[in-house]
Amino acid sequence: MSNMDFQYDSLPIQLLIAGACYDANEGHMLVDRFRGCALNPVDCSGGDIYHHSDWLLLNDASRHDECSKQESIQLLKGSIGRCDSSSERYICTSHKSNCRSGLLFETKDEDCLVAYDTRTELVNFDLTHYGGCDYTSDAGTVGFCVWQATECPTKYTNVNADPFWAGQLPECTCERVLTGACVSQNNPSDFFCAVTPEVCDSSQDYMTGSELAESKEVTCRLCSDTMVSRPRPAGSMGQRSGGNDSGIAASLVTFTGLIVGVTVGVVLSLACITFCFCKRKKRMASNGVEQDAKMDDDEAPSETPELT
Repeated sequence: MSNMDFQYDSLPIQLLIAGACYDANEGHMLVDRFRGCALNPVDCSGGDIYHHSDWLLLNDASRHDECSKQESIQLLKGSIGRCDSSSERYICTSHKSNCRSGLLFETKDEDCLVAYDTRTELVNFDLTHYGGCDYTSDAGTVGFCVWQATECPTKYTNVNADPFWAGQLPECTCERVLTGACVSQNNPSDFFCAVTPEVCDSSQDYMTGSELAESKEVTCRLCSDTMVSRPRPAGSMGQRSGGNDSGIAASLVTFTGLIVGVTVGVVLSLACITFCFCKRKKRMASNGVEQDAKMDDDEAPSETPELT
């Protein structure tokens, strides 16, 4: 998607509000059944049920407020997986269609958040990245970022989260992602943002992000362009930069310094051991010569004085 003009950037933006997972046992009070904010029904554990943001607004307003906060969206885990291969640069993304090989996609990676990759090992990126759709004509290339490949219109080409061309970096971060919407069948002007058709109930129709932009001249966005702070990974020796992908350089410096320090320490220890061993061996050899000389003196016959 390099050198591409992002479509629909001039249109008004409506931010996505997450739904939530609830315990399916209706014998408990609603406040006790809340499990957590979620973007998709598949994010809920077995036995739990998913309710979209409109349901929360009508039935659990306090949770609706909680799940509308950018902290709740950007730091949400359980919705994002990882293209789990060095050839994919271990990139965090939302769907297997954003990987070059969907077979290598690991769903629900605990280190992958909607906005950030919090993995503590050496990885290529600090941010979660998404796929895209682009279209090239004589006028140039246009496109937009999406949750998954099925959001791409006819004639558009799906673009992987990590293009992996020489010198090219991913461009689709969460604040650029266009989501679709669940649109009321009774009132087409009534809609809310959603990442997949599965979020909608039977009284709603799903519109892709581009369909929404073309028909209603508004875009649904996954995240705000005001990013919350990247969480510090538990047990990490340092925090990489949250606003860009430069943290890998700092990690490499730290790792390299550690390896050099350990290597120097091992070499010095071996040298010290070798020196002490040689010195001890030399001392033992010297003592042996002295003892041999002493024994020779003790064994030599003493001279008997002449009797006159």
